[in-house]
Amino acid sequence: MPAYIIYFAFLFSGVFIGLLMGRFVRRR
Repeated sequence: MPAYIIYFAFLFSGVFIGLLMGRFVRRR
């Protein structure tokens, strides 16, 4: 399992969580 896949998955999950949290905070 290449390392770049793990890095990409971690980065994508981080961005997704960031957007979700930002959206929740903005809504609240």
